[in-house]
Amino acid sequence: MNEAPMLSDDVRLELLNAAGASERAGRPVGLVVLAGLALAAAVGYAAYGMVVRGGAASRRDEAAEELATIKREADALLTLDAQRKVDDQKFTRSDVTQPRVETLAQDSGMNKPVITLRTVTTNFPGLTRVELTASLDDQLTGPVLEWLSGLNQIDNLAVSSIELVPDLQLAPGTEEGRPRWRGSVTMFRYQRQ
Repeated sequence: MNEAPMLSDDVRLELLNAAGASERAGRPVGLVVLAGLALAAAVGYAAYGMVVRGGAASRRDEAAEELATIKREADALLTLDAQRKVDDQKFTRSDVTQPRVETLAQDSGMNKPVITLRTVTTNFPGLTRVELTASLDDQLTGPVLEWLSGLNQIDNLAVSSIELVPDLQLAPGTEEGRPRWRGSVTMFRYQRQ
């Protein structure tokens, strides 16, 4: 049988050290450490990119909200400007309202009403309220109703009160049994001074 030669303790220690050094030389520890550092740098860079991306997304959302707010305000200003132009036309001074009310009464078949005109100052700078009061006497129902509905077609004229009572001084049933009315209708419009 072959017996292994006897080695001294010093030789054995040298052989163990040489074997350990050879084993360590076969392991790529430096490459593993370098790969670990590269991985750590990549993870750090990715985290930094996510933080920057999140901040950019937040700024984008804020800018989008600000843009939406600006658009809403611009639309509101355009609407106000359009309304102002309509109001400028709406409140133009008109001296034809009274003749139009009288013409409408005649076209409806009414006896000519007596119309009084009164101008009232308002709390709105530059605007006055023009009130017209039509005194009605001995009027038939149909023409009065037709005249009242026609008043709605006169620009910016509003009816504020209607006071009609049957005219009891006339015999009932006159002119084919149609009752007669008397009273007053007050209307107004705002216009520039």
